[in-house]
Amino acid sequence: MDSLLFIKPGLFSSLQYAPSHHLAAFGVPLAGPMDRNAAARANALLGQPLDAGVLEFTLMGPVIKFEASVQFVLSGADLGAHLNGTPFHHEAVIRAGQGDVLSFQHCTGGCRTYMAVNRPLLPDHRLTTRRIKKGDRLVLGPPAPLSAASVVPSSTPLSPVIPWLPGPETPLLQDTSYDALFNVAYTVAPASNRMAYLLQHPPLHAAQKELLSSAVLPGTLQLLPSGQIALLMRDGQTIGGYPRIGIVPEEGINQLAQIKPGEQIQFIRSD
Repeated sequence: MDSLLFIKPGLFSSLQYAPSHHLAAFGVPLAGPMDRNAAARANALLGQPLDAGVLEFTLMGPVIKFEASVQFVLSGADLGAHLNGTPFHHEAVIRAGQGDVLSFQHCTGGCRTYMAVNRPLLPDHRLTTRRIKKGDRLVLGPPAPLSAASVVPSSTPLSPVIPWLPGPETPLLQDTSYDALFNVAYTVAPASNRMAYLLQHPPLHAAQKELLSSAVLPGTLQLLPSGQIALLMRDGQTIGGYPRIGIVPEEGINQLAQIKPGEQIQFIRSD
């Protein structure tokens, strides 16, 4: 059986498909690649649809044995990729033969990298996320012909300055807290994940601490009763009852996907 064998799973490795917009009304998170830009870039370099399924690796990559010949591209964070012990560059089409082994050394920039393969990653079943475990085999579909790259998205900037737009409850912020929003460095807490980035900072204050539940999307800044911010990410819930004091647009979510826990960010108005 043609497949990819995960000898080691790495840290938070997963198979990601396009976001499930049609399921949001049922409370299902949108999911999909954290850095959609990097995932689309990997697919584009293989001449594939930009939203084709990809593998997402976080901070520490897996060890993969190729049980079939494939062509693949890595894009996003530099995790020190090696094929059969030899390093190679990101964002180049790499040919791997049956029995070859892909491994990673350490992260030198960014947080998440994406692997696109010229053979469909099966089974699909229209799942948007599948966590990878040790010993997993991902079955490969028939090879797709390598075509010329379509328009290739630009690289996600590795910048801690994150664009911010007003949210529905931004007016509830006290004046001093609104001013502080753009003058404070926010530390990404170790507990941050694909659901939400928890930000560590001096408490912010709003006129109301809790509201009737309403719709939220990835990029929503929720002000918790503690005065801390929970910034919803790709696997975040679809409704919430805390003040929505801002929205990070799509390009900002891609930037955040490459920020490691412990690193700091700042917000800048982009409205």
